[in-house]
Amino acid sequence: MNETTSLQPYRQKATILRERAVFSAFITILFALALNGALFLFDQGISLLRGTQTWSETLIAIGLLLLGICLTGITGLLWISALQTMRLAWKMEKEGHITTGKVIKKTLTEEGKNRSYRIIYSFQEDTHFEEHLSESSCHALNIGDSVKIRFLSGHPDIARLEK
Repeated sequence: MNETTSLQPYRQKATILRERAVFSAFITILFALALNGALFLFDQGISLLRGTQTWSETLIAIGLLLLGICLTGITGLLWISALQTMRLAWKMEKEGHITTGKVIKKTLTEEGKNRSYRIIYSFQEDTHFEEHLSESSCHALNIGDSVKIRFLSGHPDIARLEK
């Protein structure tokens, strides 16, 4: 079997860029809501601090301020991470190189009624990747078949199957 006939067509899920864009949009909305909530907590905490008469009111005010800071920090980190993964996905779409790799292993995982089909492939001797596939796509590929792979030249550890 030569290399051109061993390339098997298979359906690919939505591109990484689209998935990451939707995820980043969701995290951006979450971040905006968290900032709104944090501003409310800051406002309430400062208002309580200005008019505090007792230790319990002071502790509640400090608690509200700390909660607002934590809320902003955690969602801010999530937001930065989402934007970073979207940038990497965009880079993969625009600057990714296409090469051929080889299917090393096919696996089927069954948990009750759910089945998960995966293949393990590589395009370098020491770098292996695992990817979910549909049942028909997994059955269309055999161990040793060639597959098209998109990877980043500066980060060969970042790759995915290509149509």
